[in-house]
Amino acid sequence: MKRLWVHLTTNISDACSVARRRRGKPLVLIIDANCLRNSGINILKAAKAIYVVKYVPPKCIRDIKECVR
Repeated sequence: MKRLWVHLTTNISDACSVARRRRGKPLVLIIDANCLRNSGINILKAAKAIYVVKYVPPKCIRDIKECVR
């Protein structure tokens, strides 16, 4: 399956819940939404707490968190 959108959520716990659907140790990237906007990237609302973007530039990644079980 080729993904066309990057899915973003508003909190780490939701992101970890989704990430646990896959194998391995889940990691969550913390993204700076203002950086995305300032880079001209449209952030679209897909669901109540889910947003999507076409691309996240590396400069907008602020941190990486490991999901604990």
